[in-house]
Amino acid sequence: MQEQSNIQSIDPFLKLKEVVDIVKVQSSTIYRWIDAGTFPRPRQLGANCVRWRASEIRAWQDNRPEAVAVKKAS
Repeated sequence: MQEQSNIQSIDPFLKLKEVVDIVKVQSSTIYRWIDAGTFPRPRQLGANCVRWRASEIRAWQDNRPEAVAVKKAS
């Protein structure tokens, strides 16, 4: 059981497509937010390979402010 517990505590790396699927915005928006300093920067894993830590994406989501007013669709 200890081995399974250790595996579950691993912080997986996410591909850009996975981040896009989670955040529900286009990759260009993600890179614009990175440039603005409002989104986590990816980790360089190789010469042509970057990934995001799942925990950093979750933390970013958790720190988003609540909407002040939501307008109903007409």
